Amino acid sequence: MDDDLYCKIYLNIGGTRPKVKSLISSILETNFNRRTIKVPPLHCDLFENKMPAEVRAKPDSEVYWPYYLEVLAADKIEREVFIKHVDLLLMQLRRSGIRSVPSGDFEDELSKP
Repeated sequence: MDDDLYCKIYLNIGGTRPKVKSLISSILETNFNRRTIKVPPLHCDLFENKMPAEVRAKPDSEVYWPYYLEVLAADKIEREVFIKHVDLLLMQLRRSGIRSVPSGDFEDELSKP
């Protein structure tokens, strides 16, 4: 078991934070509690990218996109289970039209868009 299961998912989506939260809640069929949404066995926190707007506007790299999710394991789970659920989360976001790119130690093991 790995105690440091973590990744970021960069989101290329416009709109205000409340609108982004509403859209993600709709996609995942659960609600945020402040910045956190739980999609068992994942625990996701939504953050606005704090880089200046002129830097974020660069389309060549996902690290400049306006939002990102920090994803952690909510429970003690195996690495393979965590990766599987992160992959499912990515597929849900992408099917809904949100460009999503993961960043983590295992990103090469996830589905490509």
